[in-house]
Amino acid sequence: MKLPLWGTAFTVIGIIILCYLGYWQLQRLQWKSGLLVAIDAQYAVDASNVPILPDDMNALIDFKRGYIDGRYHHDKEILIQARTYEGAVGYHLITPFEGLGGFILVNRGWIPIDFEGDEVMRPAGSIRIIGAVRSLPEVNIFVPDNQSKDDVWYSVDPKGAALAKGFGGVVTNIFYADGGDGALEQKSYPVAVSTRVTLNNNHASYAFFWFSMALVLGIIYIIRFIIPQKLQT
Repeated sequence: MKLPLWGTAFTVIGIIILCYLGYWQLQRLQWKSGLLVAIDAQYAVDASNVPILPDDMNALIDFKRGYIDGRYHHDKEILIQARTYEGAVGYHLITPFEGLGGFILVNRGWIPIDFEGDEVMRPAGSIRIIGAVRSLPEVNIFVPDNQSKDDVWYSVDPKGAALAKGFGGVVTNIFYADGGDGALEQKSYPVAVSTRVTLNNNHASYAFFWFSMALVLGIIYIIRFIIPQKLQT
């Protein structure tokens, strides 16, 4: 039996690549499953009893619930546009929070685009806020650049905000406040942003797809090159 050199080489290389992609997806499945278990564990604890540590605010961290103590600097807040809530367009209210030896940017939640100043809760003095710390999300290429000089913001930029608003010692991560961060109950806004992390875990199906493609490629090779030679003998 004489097998084609290039056809055989390309088939073998293709099967190796497809099997590697399937194996990589199995590794991703294991990683994602562990991450989901860790996130569920975070929701199982009482965040009001878990202090957020200074190291948590600068480390690469997926998600950690807890509390921080300090005070808001409402005069240095920024509005991230354009954010929606139940179909309505508005902003995410980001307020510097002095605590843990520096300034923490806190996403207090959503406010409507036509909000009135007295509709927004702005608690004063030392308070404790409960929520979750996360690393900043990556900004994709479709998000415009911030225009800090004009106080126009499209993404959270701790260093840029600190420079534009005049505060120092800013940390790199962001804190998402749960509802009821010490604000007055009669006020309507902000509406707390959900900190519930939802992650797709489709890696098993992806692995099945790549392994299936490797099998199909092998079958095509057999049908194209091996079976015809068997029939001729």
